Amino acid sequence: MITDNTLLISIDLETLGQQVPRAAIATIGMAAFELDAPAEPVATCYSRIERESALQVGKADQATLEWWAKQPAEARAEIEGGDTPLRPALMSLHEAIDGITAGRDPNEVIVVARAASFDCAIMTYHYDHFGMPRPWRYWQERDHRSLEDGYRDALARLGQDSPSYRDTAPVAHHALKDAISQAQYLITLRALLHETAREQAARHRFITDCLDPERHGYAVGPWVRDDARQLLGMARVETITKGVTA
Repeated sequence: MITDNTLLISIDLETLGQQVPRAAIATIGMAAFELDAPAEPVATCYSRIERESALQVGKADQATLEWWAKQPAEARAEIEGGDTPLRPALMSLHEAIDGITAGRDPNEVIVVARAASFDCAIMTYHYDHFGMPRPWRYWQERDHRSLEDGYRDALARLGQDSPSYRDTAPVAHHALKDAISQAQYLITLRALLHETAREQAARHRFITDCLDPERHGYAVGPWVRDDARQLLGMARVETITKGVTA
């Protein structure tokens, strides 16, 4: 369960192929946020992988390389000329995550990727290749799109519109920037959901109090019940106006 005590670790990869789990890693980005103080990440990690090192373990494919060739120069520059060998890059990520999770209840940590079945699976394969433990547990993994859908569905049920991730955070194809923006988007949705729920709960209590003749000693007209029906989004409000006369 995600609570205010949750540490959200956002992972993003840029790869030279699409074959899961053996896609060659070009860059690794990680950003961690405390949900009780989410303004800034509590930790980040970013590595640009040496191409030869990446291809010794992972695989590139022509379609992906051609796709990269069409991307803006700024994005291409991040995946070209990397100077960090793959194994040290994996170690750096492991150390960064260990540094923020040591001594912490594992149930308070989630690892989010878009999609977990891609990024997390590729990372697991590469850690396994070097005989290194993965710096998180499989049950801590969460899929960014699933969380997005869940929050947006809950907001829609409360009558609150919410933007999609693609509408609010254009993908930079920079692993660290995307890891940060993915986390910030979920944090924003969660805050909006909590705010909307609190507002509707307060509105419900206010209207219920206003329509309670025992509390106020007077009856209300049908127009008030009509307003209540609209505000509460209910087809009928007899349950909260029981005993109120027109």
